[in-house]
Amino acid sequence: MPLKQRGTIGQLEWCLWTFADNDIYPEDVHDGFLQNDRLNRISNDEVRAQYLAARMALQSLVGKQGVLAFSSNGKPSLGDSGSVSLSHTVGSAAACYHPNQDCGIDIELSNRVFSDRVIKRFAHPDEMEQLNQYGAVHFWCAKEAVYKANGSSGVHFNEHIRVSWHNDQKDVLYGVAKTHNKKIWNIQNRLLDGLVVSLVIPFTPK
Repeated sequence: MPLKQRGTIGQLEWCLWTFADNDIYPEDVHDGFLQNDRLNRISNDEVRAQYLAARMALQSLVGKQGVLAFSSNGKPSLGDSGSVSLSHTVGSAAACYHPNQDCGIDIELSNRVFSDRVIKRFAHPDEMEQLNQYGAVHFWCAKEAVYKANGSSGVHFNEHIRVSWHNDQKDVLYGVAKTHNKKIWNIQNRLLDGLVVSLVIPFTPK
């Protein structure tokens, strides 16, 4: 299972892995990152591989140490050791880690098509001009990553998370998001070999 990409944004570390559904096993993963009851309920080979690969990605960032814990709304962490976020899609998985700030990551196939009905569920009308410019998948990934970093439950993406893009360079799209709890987040969306990788950390004024 090869490492595809690894990077940093300040103290944020992230990595992206590719895999086949037959090249990763539970014994490869640190016991502290596995929830065996949940793993045993996954019968689909691809989904099971995604679950394991996301934890292997985390392991590549922090090593075989700590215990992956989840809050009541599903937000993962390493306790006092830092904030983490996990994501996976067909054939790929990703993780990010920050020692002292909330963070989020989401990945998706760049050619994913969203119906108008689904777009209305996650995009606000004020976002539609930029959505048509940059594509729905960039908004989807960014809002998923912000949701993970923010950690609030009961969130409606189309109302409670507003995304705007302010700079695009080759294969990188920069933006900010505002959430209903008055937090502001920096977003970097990267286009990597047919995947959109969205990375989110808190906004820090310069």
